[in-house]
Amino acid sequence: IDCTLVATCMGRLDDLQQSLPTWIAQPGVQIVVVDYSCPQKCGVWLEQHFPSVRVVRVSGKTYFDRSDAKNFGIQAVQTQWTLLVDADVQLHPDFLRSIGALSRPNRYLRSDHVGEGTGGTMLVETERLRDVGGHDPLYVGWGEEDDDLVDALRFAGLDSARFPARLLQHAAHGDDARMENHEADDRERTHLINRLYRTAKWDLARLMGEVPIIQQRRILHQRATTTVDRMLTSGRSATLEVDAGTMQSPPTCRSLRRCLTYVVSPQDKAASRQDKTPSRIDHR
Repeated sequence: IDCTLVATCMGRLDDLQQSLPTWIAQPGVQIVVVDYSCPQKCGVWLEQHFPSVRVVRVSGKTYFDRSDAKNFGIQAVQTQWTLLVDADVQLHPDFLRSIGALSRPNRYLRSDHVGEGTGGTMLVETERLRDVGGHDPLYVGWGEEDDDLVDALRFAGLDSARFPARLLQHAAHGDDARMENHEADDRERTHLINRLYRTAKWDLARLMGEVPIIQQRRILHQRATTTVDRMLTSGRSATLEVDAGTMQSPPTCRSLRRCLTYVVSPQDKAASRQDKTPSRIDHR
């Protein structure tokens, strides 16, 4: 297939050095790597050792913004298909041949078992990816931005297919490496904020029939942040209410106000033994 692999790097040169040979081994693939102000100067290393790789440099960044970095890479693609891969994901030699047989217009492909670190590996038509705006830039820290992109593709009417998880190998590492260079380094907090924001965003989109514009989403993300921080500070449940608009009902001139309510609660002790996530989100 006519495909460009897009990856990003900020302080993850060691992972990139292990993964890149498995990418280059894919027949006919083009590769774009975003040097997102990488302190290890990954762009220089790539130009010296793999000149066929296209480097997109983004300078002046103090912290890693994964969504922003990926969007720079997406804009550089000139092929029909875009393959999104993280720097720490290695590909089986038959990866591209295998998923090429599954590719169809208006379809995205993802692993049949999304493990930690592999959720961002997706094949999407470049035009469709740009139609949905790529990754939502409002996600901060770790978590949910890949599922948000899946939500966007589904909302746009794309169907999906799955490729075998055995075609991917993720380089194991701890949270220190995962959160390095992020502005917000509390993984559990940012994951919960991002999950609350994503849930409310797409509930609202389905109810209203359109994706909230960036200004509305920015307010929603800030309110999700405030709600989660209130729960974490107090140790008690906190509520986020999202106004979904008012329906007028002629000829009676009465109205119906719709409101989405989310309750973020500390995880109970019994559940926490099964799940390391410290909190839960309830819909009402």
